Amino acid sequence: MHTRAGYDIAIDGTAQLGVQRRTGKVAGRALAMVLLSALGAALVFGSAREHGSVPPGVRSPSGLARLPVRLRAAASVAIGAQDRRFWAVRRGASFVASGGGIASVFDASGVRLQVPAGSVRLTVAGVGYGDRPGRAAAALPASRGSSVSYGRGSVSEWYRNGPLGLEQGFTLKRRSGGGAGPLTISMRTGGSLVPRRSGSGVVFVGSDGAAALRYGAPSVVDASGRHLSAELALRRRVLLLRAADRRARYPLVVDPFIQQGAKLTGGGATGPAGDAGSSVSLSSDGNTAIFGGPADNSFVGAGWVYTRSNGVWSQQGGKLVGTGTTGALTLFGASAGLSSDGNTAIFGGPFDNTQAGAGWAFTRSGGVWAQQQKLVGTGATGSALLGASAGLSSDGNTAIFGGPFDNTKAGAGWVFTRSGGVWAQQQKLVGTGATGATGEAGVSAGLSSDGNTAILGAPLDNGGVGAAWVFTRSGGVWTQQQKLVGTGATGATGQAGFSAGLSSDGNTAILGAPSDNSGVGAAWVFVRSGGVWTQQQKLVGGGETGTGQFGSVVGLSGDGNTAVVGGR
Repeated sequence: MHTRAGYDIAIDGTAQLGVQRRTGKVAGRALAMVLLSALGAALVFGSAREHGSVPPGVRSPSGLARLPVRLRAAASVAIGAQDRRFWAVRRGASFVASGGGIASVFDASGVRLQVPAGSVRLTVAGVGYGDRPGRAAAALPASRGSSVSYGRGSVSEWYRNGPLGLEQGFTLKRRSGGGAGPLTISMRTGGSLVPRRSGSGVVFVGSDGAAALRYGAPSVVDASGRHLSAELALRRRVLLLRAADRRARYPLVVDPFIQQGAKLTGGGATGPAGDAGSSVSLSSDGNTAIFGGPADNSFVGAGWVYTRSNGVWSQQGGKLVGTGTTGALTLFGASAGLSSDGNTAIFGGPFDNTQAGAGWAFTRSGGVWAQQQKLVGTGATGSALLGASAGLSSDGNTAIFGGPFDNTKAGAGWVFTRSGGVWAQQQKLVGTGATGATGEAGVSAGLSSDGNTAILGAPLDNGGVGAAWVFTRSGGVWTQQQKLVGTGATGATGQAGFSAGLSSDGNTAILGAPSDNSGVGAAWVFVRSGGVWTQQQKLVGGGETGTGQFGSVVGLSGDGNTAVVGGR
């Protein structure tokens, strides 16, 4: 992911780790969190209370897993720069670093990547044009923090380490002479892992045939935002990064991302477009992941579970399909949540029963997943689309589902609790103080770790200004604590609450408003003290190109001190 300022071209090969949520205009605005186009940029905000440190909630795999795929590489690099655990350490004439399950050694021959399944050696061989790029100049590694670089004349080769893996990049100060064909950077590969083509990228596989490392495919964007043609080729054991730079302005940056393992693709999918990855969730230890695929089997939907053992991810059991669905169109997996221990999963199916919507709970025992119960909300008015958004407490005993179409798009939320293995509706949550009749509360939803604080985003409240409602639970009874409305909005239709998040203790909330300032976007942070919420700050992304819809997706660390905001 291209995260450095000051360059005119970015060749961007990001890790494909799965998308948390997708939004789009499906059935009006009701499924705003279901089918999202890929996000393009990210900014990481840190509270002044951090004094340069990175909160544990963001350092962990589970914290980063809350972020959409296009945000994760940027967040990993930013965290690696702050956290000394990811910094390179000198060992004689070499440097060593680790992150994302990859141990990296940098020496005069290049970089060696070690994972449990084996190793890969990457050595830059040449930079030039066509099939015979010129030889790259020799260089020794130099380090600063989490970054390691090689100065090769007009070409700088650099690496940035972080909790999700290793970012590799090249900065080309000027064209490497003339020549026919595309600009080409060639890298020899060695080690026990063998490169294989996989879609537009390359995976390195071990002796058992399982992918152990993934090298992302590149893309090229110039200073005006124009995408240029680029590809990643493989010739025997030589990687070739190619870009059509005829009209490109220099310097040029080549920036792929290396991650542990291959992309996770659900086995047993029915049909060509399952949209697996539309929703994701991860256990606290980072070893269990779930993916929702609402378009599987002609929009019946499904879910997949993966587990990690010795650094290798594998699908656990068959795909999960909710039983007891009503109607042929369910969109099971439009939303998802996972308990901290990874043994309880929930999926939302907002189109079940003619768009009334429902949720499903699954539990794992002895490595086997089974449906525990279908959750159907009572008290709905009309087709609520319950399950368009979802949240689960850490212990897996409290679940919330948003239903943004309830009561002619006023919107609501439903809370279910589990006792003795049986789920029951605890309460329907309806915000008071709405402005207008169609706020669509429940487009976004979230729960604190203990399940006692809930948030529902309503992006169409007050004619599209947007708002969110916070509810708290005491003695098993939920009451509205406050309606949150951001001050300092630019324009009348920012749609605050299109996305929403809560810190683990429920004392910090963030609302994304992607339509603020005519589509530039913004986000608002609120904090709670003594049961009263106050706005702490409006966040606006710097360096935005065009109307980026900053605030389309938001993520918050466990302690609430770091936020990441996506502009799709």
